[in-house]
Amino acid sequence: MGKTDLADPTASLRAGLVDVTLTRTPFDTTGVATRILRAVPVAVILRADPPAARSAVSASDLTGRRWVRLPGGTDPAWTSFWTGGPPDPAAPVLRTIRECLQAVTWNATAALASVDQPLPTGLVALPLSGHAPSSLVVAWPKTGANAQVRGFVRIAADSQRARSRPGVCEAGPMQLGLHALGIGAGARRAVIDAVAVAAEACGFATLWSGEHVVMVDHASSRYPYSPDGRIAVPAAAHWLDPLVGLSFAAAATSTIRVATGVLLLPEHNPIVVAKQAASLDVLSGGRLTLGVGVGWSREEFDALGVPFARRTARTEEYVAAMRALWREDVASFTGDFVRFDSIRVNPKPCGASIPIIFGGNSDAALRRAATLGDGWYGFNLDGVPEVADRLAFLAAQDRDVAELRIAVALRDPEPDDVEELAALGVDELVIVDSPPEDLELAADWVSTLAARWLPTAAGE
Repeated sequence: MGKTDLADPTASLRAGLVDVTLTRTPFDTTGVATRILRAVPVAVILRADPPAARSAVSASDLTGRRWVRLPGGTDPAWTSFWTGGPPDPAAPVLRTIRECLQAVTWNATAALASVDQPLPTGLVALPLSGHAPSSLVVAWPKTGANAQVRGFVRIAADSQRARSRPGVCEAGPMQLGLHALGIGAGARRAVIDAVAVAAEACGFATLWSGEHVVMVDHASSRYPYSPDGRIAVPAAAHWLDPLVGLSFAAAATSTIRVATGVLLLPEHNPIVVAKQAASLDVLSGGRLTLGVGVGWSREEFDALGVPFARRTARTEEYVAAMRALWREDVASFTGDFVRFDSIRVNPKPCGASIPIIFGGNSDAALRRAATLGDGWYGFNLDGVPEVADRLAFLAAQDRDVAELRIAVALRDPEPDDVEELAALGVDELVIVDSPPEDLELAADWVSTLAARWLPTAAGE
């Protein structure tokens, strides 16, 4: 085994030697499910006695360390490669990040964790040099994964996203997002800066921004996210392009994620969107989540000259084309709606890809999320019961829900909803609100939201 194997230890998954592993991207994902751990830079956790002589380590330095615990009967070559010594037959195969820290304490093994992960006495975190924050993934077999593996995926991802600052539960799964930018007062540059900086300081996980390229004064199309079928945003409101607006939010911050919620993908050229999204992902340090939807306004499609019919098929094909452009140095694609041959589109995203989550509350939208998505964004849902109903439908699809990032926005949320949503497996509750027109009040407005919502999410 050469040192390059460290870049793709998923071979051990296919060989049945381990059930789940942490690895770097990119690698061949055939038969392997993955979830990118994108939130914060990665550190290697080592014993502090004797003190480490270096301030950082490189991936090539870690070949002989105990990244995983191997079962009895493991091939000696693998045993030597992974542990540098005889296997411990009593040791479990899986390690959560917290268990890895305990293993370091007890057995002088090495582990991976976020740079800001609180450490027990006697441990030291060395930043992993040359290692992009978005390029660590947890990987597991697509078939035959048991409940322990699925639980590990969620725990590992949640632990990796954890922050050490006040207001965010270190180990809890629920995070809070803020959908407030891009419309009205939230379309002003100074307000974007103020809200983004305050949201990051207060502990919000994500800044969301939606899209409509075209609005009309008199629409015959029914808006699917309100009881009366009408969108609450006035047709004359200022509405920024979400990728442009979020680029300003990303420039004003350093850790909070940014997400489109949602971008109406079939209205755009997928090659252009792939380049724009990758550019924002690179400039933000791997913080973009691309939320996409199929659209509902026939008037908008007509104005843009895009057929309203078959917009779902168009969306699905565009997603496949964009992933090909992000994945391949020289990409080709042939479909009904987009074709290109041997083209280069750069930059590439910070990680192997950009997470794509599907918006929409219908059965069809949930099937898209399960079939093609990295997550689901349920918008303007009518309370916890509707969330439970939609998640039950999602769980009935041919996809492990633990693989998906689940974010929801409720029509009339209350702090008491948070505990129930967390119990349902929701990763992020998105608060939809509008910032004040007065710039001087923007930071206090965010702080007020944080005081109401974040302690509840953190279980305080």
